[in-house]
Amino acid sequence: MLAPDTLPSTVILLIEIAERLFAESGVEAVSLSRIVNEGGQRNPSALHYHFGSRAGLVSQLLHMRLRHINAVRHRYLDRLEQKGQAVDVRAIVLATVRPLFDVVQKEEWGIYYVQVLAQTTLSPALRGFDATDPNARDALTRAFELIDKALPAVPVATIRRRFGFVTDTVIFSVARVLRETGREGATTTLLNQLVDFATAGLAGVVAGGASR
Repeated sequence: MLAPDTLPSTVILLIEIAERLFAESGVEAVSLSRIVNEGGQRNPSALHYHFGSRAGLVSQLLHMRLRHINAVRHRYLDRLEQKGQAVDVRAIVLATVRPLFDVVQKEEWGIYYVQVLAQTTLSPALRGFDATDPNARDALTRAFELIDKALPAVPVATIRRRFGFVTDTVIFSVARVLRETGREGATTTLLNQLVDFATAGLAGVVAGGASR
């Protein structure tokens, strides 16, 4: 998988067009030929040449965007550790979720990315397909490890499962709001509500009193 800064401008253009069309019409509904045509490419096999398949295109798209978000997450987590707040579960969750709101508000592609991400999570065509490079999402691993340390009374397996619940909830909730209200719906109020909900879910009492 290529790093974004090594991608030719033609490839980036195709990715951007695909991202918008996927967000508007559906990842599996948009024909590859439509993407090629809107990209002004004369060669009808341009996408297959650059990405190999639809899954390869989605993979490169998500990788490109997630690298950006991953870097932002690391910066927020760095600030927490510098301030000695890395034991505050809510602060860790905020540092994890806030970058998604940042790109929606600050980047033209942000609103499209969230819609595509939500779709690919449940796409039958991508089931079992590892769509991104683990190095492009290591900030999530870092956030999980910090939360695990901050909740010593909760079994690590429980935290791992709850972290997955939180990730899915945030993605689908933000995608739904953006679909219904557009960028204006990604407010600070929504951010805080999601962070409060996620924090309570992560730190909640474990049924049966299970411990580490």
